[in-house]
Amino acid sequence: MKKVGFIGCGNMGKAIALGLLKSTSVDVKNLMIAEKSEFSIKAIKEEIGIDCCTSIDVAKECDVIFIAVKPNVCKIVIEEIRDYVKPETIVVSIAAGITISDMEEWFGKEVKIVRTMPNTPALVGEGMSALCPNKNISDDELKYVCSLYNSFGKY
Repeated sequence: MKKVGFIGCGNMGKAIALGLLKSTSVDVKNLMIAEKSEFSIKAIKEEIGIDCCTSIDVAKECDVIFIAVKPNVCKIVIEEIRDYVKPETIVVSIAAGITISDMEEWFGKEVKIVRTMPNTPALVGEGMSALCPNKNISDDELKYVCSLYNSFGKY
């Protein structure tokens, strides 16, 4: 089973993480979350039962990384983790308005990226999401990301 990480875990990130756990797409021992908000850290501990770590820890250890931060923070996060993301890692963005080309530029190297747009019904497992991969994502990798999205709605 792949190790999945979240950088940022507000309402939407938490909804996705809980959906993955509830559907057993991801086991809690294969889930990592980096969060800076004390409120969110406490909620993650209470609702998910794991301790938060750093963005760099997520980048070093995870096979799939959800970048689930506000769009104005996305570039800062990518600049922080880009040297630690492995070539085989799949980066999934839920940041509205941040294009694949923006992310590729900020990473400054070949990275597997899937840009997604989940909607708020994901909070109750009824989301409808759009997914768009970059040229580095294989068909099998995209199918895997789609299977993750099926855990909290449809894609």
